[in-house]
Amino acid sequence: MSESRLIEFSGIVDALYAGDEGTGTWRGFLQRLKGATGSMYACMAVGNSDAWGQRTWLFEGEGRGADEQAAGRTDYLDLSPFSRLPQGVVTTMGELLDTGQRMQPGFYSEVVQPHDIGDILGTNFIQHGNQLAHFRLGRARVAGRYTHEHKQLCQLILPHLHRSWERVSRTVRNAAWKAVLSEALQMQGAGVVLINTDREILDASSMALETIDAHRTLLSVTNGRLRMHRQQDERQLEEALERIFDHPAEVRSFGIDTSTGSRRLHFVCRRMPDTTLFATRPCMVLFIRDDRPPRPVAPQTLRALFGLTAAEARIVCGLIAGQSMTQIADRGRISRNTAYAHLKSAFGKLGVNQQSALVSHVLGSLASLGRE
Repeated sequence: MSESRLIEFSGIVDALYAGDEGTGTWRGFLQRLKGATGSMYACMAVGNSDAWGQRTWLFEGEGRGADEQAAGRTDYLDLSPFSRLPQGVVTTMGELLDTGQRMQPGFYSEVVQPHDIGDILGTNFIQHGNQLAHFRLGRARVAGRYTHEHKQLCQLILPHLHRSWERVSRTVRNAAWKAVLSEALQMQGAGVVLINTDREILDASSMALETIDAHRTLLSVTNGRLRMHRQQDERQLEEALERIFDHPAEVRSFGIDTSTGSRRLHFVCRRMPDTTLFATRPCMVLFIRDDRPPRPVAPQTLRALFGLTAAEARIVCGLIAGQSMTQIADRGRISRNTAYAHLKSAFGKLGVNQQSALVSHVLGSLASLGRE
């Protein structure tokens, strides 16, 4: 590889690893690859072969034509001659035709002919089960065919492209995983805040921010830092943070009364495990929750978790919502005796003998994570 080609290759690889914003990382890569190969367009698609219409599609080049025109079709993967290539094989449309492979009429009429394509270079760099990821380059007819040097360039890029895909996949997966954990905490009525030793908020769940805003007379975020407004509350938080800073394995908890005294804010503090990201500055995780009414529990979730009947589940849901047995019976248009018979049966299935114990047992289970 010549020195100029080596510099070009290095620039393309650098573009692959630049940034950390999901698939947006690949746009610079496509732009550089398009320029290095004299292509009129460069495109990439990542998706599930069983749901190709929901793929992630990136395109750089002139117009919005070529491969993208057919890519929206449900039969695209059958239409394209590149779709059946084994993972990692780089080839061109010219080579496929030279070997006697026939091109689907639809691919020629919808991709090649309307845009005066002279050659297409393509590869499938990921084929895991139904997961498929590919990139394609297209050249105008006047530019001629792709050369062996162009193929070699793409072949050298493949290992880097695969690693970049793995990194982006982790980024997307971690974001999705974080959203699931945040939703689980929210369903439990708890928020979580990540702060450093200067109390700067590094991250916070939506529930935590909502709780802080709902009690802004007691605490707030000022200049990016968590602040308690009352001296006694400030002292409790400071003592908790200092304790877990000096004793990383400990967990500290405290509560503060609201201005009305009818509700209470609860805090649990623990130290974030040290990682290379936070090694120079310890971070603390602060869980926060107020005494808001419990989230409604879905009857179907109770039935699945505890083997309750539909009638028994309705009784339990009513008690969790704070209703009396008389209200539950009236709303269900059943007698009080029938309602108590269902309650007694639910007691037996949950292993309790009091209404308060039943409610505590259910709220302490995974039932609140079920969906309505």
